[in-house]
Amino acid sequence: MSDRGTKEPSPQSSTAQSPEEPQRRGRGRPRKQQQEPVGPPTPKRPRGRPKGSKSKGPRTALKVKTHHNTFIFIYNYIPMTSKDQQHFFFTYQESINL
Repeated sequence: MSDRGTKEPSPQSSTAQSPEEPQRRGRGRPRKQQQEPVGPPTPKRPRGRPKGSKSKGPRTALKVKTHHNTFIFIYNYIPMTSKDQQHFFFTYQESINL
């Protein structure tokens, strides 16, 4: 029969047929070569706004009951003496009744 499949190609004949081609590059941007780490790994830095970057004081709220059984919240409340509180509530009630 035929002995085509049993023949092994000689290495000289294959190189003579096709000269050595340069290595083909892949598509896209070439990858950066990996470097060996020299020292200890650097810690990851947090993203976004750093904690405590706003220079504002703490917010405190005072819950005040109005005459319609609803509540209002007063922010940045500075504690007052009882005399100042009475004056505040009287002036507040007067402004509502007007």
